[in-house]
Amino acid sequence: TSASVFTLNVNGSDTALTVSVPASTSGVFSDTTHTVSINAGDLVAIKSSQGTSGFSTGGGFSLLFDI
Repeated sequence: TSASVFTLNVNGSDTALTVSVPASTSGVFSDTTHTVSINAGDLVAIKSSQGTSGFSTGGGFSLLFDI
């Protein structure tokens, strides 16, 4: 089974900031390698790509902004 991947999207474009969640796992996952610049007025979204085992329930997201 493949992992589910979550990608930060800014103004309609995917960024390098991604998180891969292996199939059949739970926990906290983060991308501590990449950073993304976001400006006032930018549209920010999280794109998901479902792995073959699907998504589990009860997930959540958090974003940390360094201003």
